[in-house]
Amino acid sequence: MMKTQARLIAATVVLTVMIWVYADLSSHEVQRIPLSVVLTVQAQSDLRIELEGMAAGGDGPAVVELPVKMSGSKAALREIELDRQRRASRSLRIEIPVKEAVGEDTIQPEELRDYVSEWARQHSLKLVDPIRQSISYRVDRWMQVSVAIEVDAGVFSEELKEPPAVDPPRVMVELLASRLPRVEGATRRLIVSIVDELRRHPEEEASFDVPLGHQWEGIDGVRFSPEQVRITVRRQEGSRRQRLTAIPLHEMWPSNRPPGQYRIAWPDDLGLVQHIDVLVPAGKPRALLNTDVIAYVTVDPEDFPAEPSTGAPQTAPAVERSGIPRNVRFVFPPGFEDVRVLPPTPKVRFNVVRIDPTQATR
Repeated sequence: MMKTQARLIAATVVLTVMIWVYADLSSHEVQRIPLSVVLTVQAQSDLRIELEGMAAGGDGPAVVELPVKMSGSKAALREIELDRQRRASRSLRIEIPVKEAVGEDTIQPEELRDYVSEWARQHSLKLVDPIRQSISYRVDRWMQVSVAIEVDAGVFSEELKEPPAVDPPRVMVELLASRLPRVEGATRRLIVSIVDELRRHPEEEASFDVPLGHQWEGIDGVRFSPEQVRITVRRQEGSRRQRLTAIPLHEMWPSNRPPGQYRIAWPDDLGLVQHIDVLVPAGKPRALLNTDVIAYVTVDPEDFPAEPSTGAPQTAPAVERSGIPRNVRFVFPPGFEDVRVLPPTPKVRFNVVRIDPTQATR
């Protein structure tokens, strides 16, 4: 008797599980599935796929987001959701290989629908949405061009004993074939400015690395190999370090200043007279004096206080101790444009305050 009851209970459990599994497999739902359609070419290919709005020459994949409605069993849809969570992605990836020929092409809605339907079939789903979207793209090819490095020392050119040494003297620039006609006939060179580096390196002999960036002849998104060059400079003997003191600090106000009267409030008076160390190249016809130098700070439009909300007279607000930080700029006389201010760059702090009209007329 007990054996019979046990068999009945076991059969009931098995039947219940079978019914539950069948119901889970047979009941269908419709869900919107987020797909990422990725256009691909062969691995290690020198081809590049571009979509409208992609960064020029970028390395990112050509991806089109395509949310579509699909129907399927609860189990199949649940598996899709688990797969998305395992990938830690908001969408699921579907790859479409494109024709590997340079030029423009379009994946028509019918072709796109076939790829998505096949992806759905492989995941036990069925495409419900009528896809009407097409994908236009361009296939381009990476090309390499050898260019010579030319160094621009700017106002420091006469200070150098000899032309800067560059290692390597030539680099390879990689760009897309469609952009090559823009530079046809142009001199194959890349001009590298070292003015900022020379300001940071006042010693008579210095070597430094200069990054080449990602632009050449007005073309963005190029890639250089190597990505930087090493430049060595030697200055003429005789450049001297000089201390200039008691240079009055001036203010340069913007032309589009708000209506009303304003003044600068200084947290302290330490910056109102500047003292700087400069490097003066040899061969100057006369000595550089502190009276030759103009020191100033710029007052920018955003430095002004907000307009008062009422018509009541506004008094100058209390000056914050910190103030607005601003680098001090220096202007040297003709013949001394190549003089360099040695680090650290002088900096001051100030606030712009509104003057009470009743006080301004007293």
